[in-house]
Amino acid sequence: QPKAVGDKNIKGGSSVGIAQWRESRKQGLINFAKNKGKSPDDIATQVDFLMHEIKTIPFYSATKQALFNPNLSAKDTVIKLLNESIADVMKRKGENQN
Repeated sequence: QPKAVGDKNIKGGSSVGIAQWRESRKQGLINFAKNKGKSPDDIATQVDFLMHEIKTIPFYSATKQALFNPNLSAKDTVIKLLNESIADVMKRKGENQN
């Protein structure tokens, strides 16, 4: 099973998993997996945790809306998800400049 290589440019390569979780989100994945009796390296557990984040974290409201809205076309869903991803990258870039 593939493992994430981590982001070597951020805090010593501490990112893990398919979403490159780090810091509190990384700990969230570890806790989530532990509560399920699974390994945080398990791809299915990572997907479950990603869906958990999308459903429960207000920041991902556009993602949640896009994924669970049957009225949106695939194109609209992709555009919403890309916009949210770009916003997340820009936010992280700002955090790393401090």
